[in-house]
Amino acid sequence: MLAAIVLPFCIKAFQPLQTQPLIAVIMLAGFLIAKRWLPRFSMLILLIIAIGCAFTSGALSVNRYFIDVLTNSIFFRLVIKCRFKY
Repeated sequence: MLAAIVLPFCIKAFQPLQTQPLIAVIMLAGFLIAKRWLPRFSMLILLIIAIGCAFTSGALSVNRYFIDVLTNSIFFRLVIKCRFKY
């Protein structure tokens, strides 16, 4: 039963190889290099590489609306409130 749930996620992980092989290779190489020299921070480095690839490919763009939503979110307000509470 667990395999039926996890299998679609595993199959979808390899779909970008067909459409965007360069990004997949860059992320795989970045992960392997980070795992070799900085194993503790390999996932963080992979996240930074993924965000950089998304920005350069045009798949992710930060506009003013996104920043307004981010700064007006409940989480942001709670963090600010907790920081300045004391």
